Amino acid sequence: RHDHRLIHNIHNGKACLPHQEAMLRSNAFLRAAWGGLGSGKTTSGALAAFQLCLENPRTPEYGRAHPTFLIAGITRSTIRDSSYKALMEIIPSGMIEKERVADGEIYLNNGVKILMRTVRGTFTGITAFGAWLDEAHLLPSSEKWPDLQMRVRDARARTLGIIVTGVPVELAWLRTTFGMPEHAADPYRFTVHCDTYDNHYLSPIVLEQLKRSIGAADVETYLRGRWHKPDGAVFPEFESPRHVTAQEGNKGLPVHLSIDVGSQSAVVVAQDTPSILDAAGRHVPGQGLHVVDEEITDAIETGPTIARVLSRGWRLVPGTSVVCVDPRSHRDVIAAVRAAIPEGVRIVIRKQGEPEYDVAYGVRAMRAALKDAAGRTRLTFARSLPTTRRSLLTAMPSTRYKPNSQIVHKDNARDHQVDALRYIVCTRLPLLAPGKIIVTDRH
Repeated sequence: RHDHRLIHNIHNGKACLPHQEAMLRSNAFLRAAWGGLGSGKTTSGALAAFQLCLENPRTPEYGRAHPTFLIAGITRSTIRDSSYKALMEIIPSGMIEKERVADGEIYLNNGVKILMRTVRGTFTGITAFGAWLDEAHLLPSSEKWPDLQMRVRDARARTLGIIVTGVPVELAWLRTTFGMPEHAADPYRFTVHCDTYDNHYLSPIVLEQLKRSIGAADVETYLRGRWHKPDGAVFPEFESPRHVTAQEGNKGLPVHLSIDVGSQSAVVVAQDTPSILDAAGRHVPGQGLHVVDEEITDAIETGPTIARVLSRGWRLVPGTSVVCVDPRSHRDVIAAVRAAIPEGVRIVIRKQGEPEYDVAYGVRAMRAALKDAAGRTRLTFARSLPTTRRSLLTAMPSTRYKPNSQIVHKDNARDHQVDALRYIVCTRLPLLAPGKIIVTDRH
């Protein structure tokens, strides 16, 4: 790496915090700094970004072009108040050749051009040696992440690198992209967690105010910089590293469908599994359910929606498969479902008065399937599922209760997927009724 001691001297003569030093020493292609408020994570990203800019000066191969570094954020104000501000505190003023604020461009005297772009725009046409995604937790989904990665492909560059900084909020796309167990073993990745308590440059008064403004349940995320479920989560048992697996669906085996119909409809596709996960994460015999696909639609009729799902090769088998439907569905919806599926496939519609009709029962069933009292997991999700703003993997960690209540907040964006999953879980993995408790040992 470019001599990190030089960066240290430029950093206003201040010694880097341990996690900042670690970021500078790493040779990984993707470096991520997840941290609490005031932990110095943004400065970590700025230092690593400037390091890449020093490592990739303009060479004759570029001709009149400039080696480019891309800074991305959710809005212009986010970039201005976070990444741009941190970078300007590090880069010596004498090294800035010119700055075009309106265009979001900074030119350094070594020929490097720094571009600042929002993820709401487009990265089309940009070829860069490096990119920095700041405040990544503000992005609701992974939709822009692949495009941002593909910008870092400059064949003339000496060093390529991507930097990501943010708060480790339990968003599915963040966790599955940056917080899975296998990421720690990937030699092309480096992750550091920045603890606010380790920032000795932070005023004790500021730290004390931060502690008072953050609930006890959120300390791990917002002060310790660790992945943690915030208050109000409906499914606190959901953990991406445990529940999102590499296991793909088997199109040679039957599937079940679960449908929630509305102005925005959702279909969940799941398969029965002969094994579950014990508390240690080992596969043991047991009846489980694995979500293998989903469909999210806007104002599309039920029949074509089901046809679209089945066109991907999933098989509904009479006598084995079930199709669960929103209990409040109109008769025409039920008729459309019957017409769209093979004859003999059972349709399950819960009626008022049945335990499974109740939302609270369904939530308890889902929580027990995610992790029961013995630590076992019976409900898992394929990693190939989308992580878009409205997808199921995004909905699971983000579903919240209304403040000071046990009523699930409906946002009309992600609740349809959760409702569809609830119907099939209630059918395939119902709660064990008190009268059905099995006694395995007698004394």
